[in-house]
Amino acid sequence: MLIGAGLMIMGTVCGVTTIRNLSTDYKLYSNGVLGERAGNLAGRVMAASTAVSLERGPTNGMLGANTPSDTQKNALIAARTTTDQAFEAAERSASALSPDQSRPIVDAIRQAKDQVGGKHPASTAGQGCRVMSASGRLWVPRQAA
Repeated sequence: MLIGAGLMIMGTVCGVTTIRNLSTDYKLYSNGVLGERAGNLAGRVMAASTAVSLERGPTNGMLGANTPSDTQKNALIAARTTTDQAFEAAERSASALSPDQSRPIVDAIRQAKDQVGGKHPASTAGQGCRVMSASGRLWVPRQAA
């Protein structure tokens, strides 16, 4: 009887210790996964930022030309395509987080995408800073009256 009670106590202590260890290990694993996702997201956001910056070269070439050449137009279209893809990749990475975490991040990415795409936050007409649409038509922002 005394041996049985000792074994029960020992089993309980081992069980509680095992459960605590598993709980701690799961928390560490979960934090690691969230850290990896956050790291991926940060990398994708930095890639989008870099792509936006790299658009400046072709944009300046278009703005400086009286009549933009096809090479200039194609360079700008390629740069914009890269930027749009980088924003989409950042959005996908953000949506891998929990909804509470991803919602403000996705909103910020979309706002940045709208600003780069020429959609002013207060504008419904879409006037903005891009000088050429993806279809290759040149346009400039409407001047304030």
